[in-house]
Amino acid sequence: MTITTDRATVPTTATTKRRPWWRHPWTAVAVIVVAFILFALFPYVTFDPSRSRIPLRGDIPLYYPVLIFHIFTATVAVICACLRISPWFKRRYPSAFRVSEAIYVFAGVIPSGISALAIGAVSSFGPITRTSHILVATLWLVCTIKGYRLGRRGEVDEQQRWMWRSYVLTAAAITNRMWAIMFLLVFTPQLDSLFGGNEKVMLQTISSMAAFLSWTVPLIILQWWLDNRDAAARRQHLAGLNGS
Repeated sequence: MTITTDRATVPTTATTKRRPWWRHPWTAVAVIVVAFILFALFPYVTFDPSRSRIPLRGDIPLYYPVLIFHIFTATVAVICACLRISPWFKRRYPSAFRVSEAIYVFAGVIPSGISALAIGAVSSFGPITRTSHILVATLWLVCTIKGYRLGRRGEVDEQQRWMWRSYVLTAAAITNRMWAIMFLLVFTPQLDSLFGGNEKVMLQTISSMAAFLSWTVPLIILQWWLDNRDAAARRQHLAGLNGS
């Protein structure tokens, strides 16, 4: 059955099929996140310091407990960030979507960001990595708190811009590992020629590069996307004014 109007014939039933869930881009995001969480959490669920993938500071007794606290609260932040950027979750569970913002901010980013400042300042991977950890943790807290406060004031557009920055910084833990793996593959064959056989220097170099690139590159890409989206919206608005 169809409804005929002056302009067009509009079908009353949907003629397009929904994409299968396994072909949706958010499925790929979910798979990556779940794989990362399993990889990141596995050594720490037993609370055994000897299984830590991060070199521990034996001279700082609280280092390992703070690291555990950071990892588990960061996991909360990563999960909530994925839910917050999912159109399907927002549409299907609107009440849970609203609650997820408070969980993301107060049970995820704020405790994880503060603990990241503490352990990042004494990282075993050298001063450059420490600097990156302090900068990204500070930006993470600032972007998240600013976005949350804008949302409470009803400034939705600006809130979304700042929360997108927060989500990108949340994902830095994942992109950091991706950069590190790539640099390991590139530099390991050059250990003797480029680093004089000093594995510690190579690892510190890789850590420093991965630490900075994990958040600077995504932030630059995000800002480019936001600027282009805003420019397109302005052009569309002007076209509408000219056409009226």
